Amino acid sequence: MKILALSLCVLGGCTDQAADDYPVAIGDQNVPTQNGASDATMLRGRVCMSDSMIDLGNCSDTGAGGLQVAVGGNTATTHPDGSFAIDRPTGSLLQFTVSGNGVVPTTTPFSAASTIPVISADVYARTLTSNGIELPDGVGLIRGSVVRDGNPLTGVTVSSAPIASFDPFFDADPEGYSIDGTGSRGVFFVPGVTSGSANLTLNDSVGGSTLVNGISVINGGVTILDSVPLP
Repeated sequence: MKILALSLCVLGGCTDQAADDYPVAIGDQNVPTQNGASDATMLRGRVCMSDSMIDLGNCSDTGAGGLQVAVGGNTATTHPDGSFAIDRPTGSLLQFTVSGNGVVPTTTPFSAASTIPVISADVYARTLTSNGIELPDGVGLIRGSVVRDGNPLTGVTVSSAPIASFDPFFDADPEGYSIDGTGSRGVFFVPGVTSGSANLTLNDSVGGSTLVNGISVINGGVTILDSVPLP
């Protein structure tokens, strides 16, 4: 069994994303400065509203204003176009959490080159309802995707510790969801994981097993693990 420590590479893929429409950057002149702070002390970027639980890249700035962005103990509020300026965080294993009206609290890894998606509350509710899932209080959902050599990996199954209150489900071809394993996009959902720290075991179609430790699960929220690399 391979064990992956929870890190920016595990969560965000550690890839260059020059074509990203919503980069997080230092000194982005298109984002207004908050509280008169200088560029040297601020982290600037944008939040985008995702209208799909499978394709997080399918998002826009519509509805992304007035949301709270938190990272490393610092907070900021997004402008109408989703842009924000926040005190630059310090430390390791940092993560963004975006919350507010009309969205599900969404946690993603800190990365200076990644989009910060937030899941629409309506999209979240419709996804759960269409799969017969009603989550109790005290739990969250882990949404992830798996890759091998940078490509989405099909046929991967997943289990969690603590055990989730519902079985995981996966992207299906051409649309929708399945319970059999990841489809062509390599996406999985684990609903009903007790809030706190969780571990995931990912099993590929050839018998390989990978453990991802220390995943932060928020009560009533979504934790995103994008492009988890499997050996």
